Amino acid sequence: MNFMPKTIRGQITTAFLVCFAFMAIIIALNYNNFRRLSQSMQFFELAGELNSTILEMRRYEKNYFLYRQQFNYGKRSQG
Repeated sequence: MNFMPKTIRGQITTAFLVCFAFMAIIIALNYNNFRRLSQSMQFFELAGELNSTILEMRRYEKNYFLYRQQFNYGKRSQG
């Protein structure tokens, strides 16, 4: 039941294969985490842009109702 090869060359090859398999598993797990983090960042970036747009709309609304500035009535965001 001895799984280790008897030659030094076989032992070194087996060690490299085990290390390579371990590194491949770690890379796959990190790639999955990176992909989820990237999706989360995109979501929060979109939420921040939406918040900014809503605040800008509220500012135009306030200027229109408080100061009766007509140019704020038809103003649209360019971005």
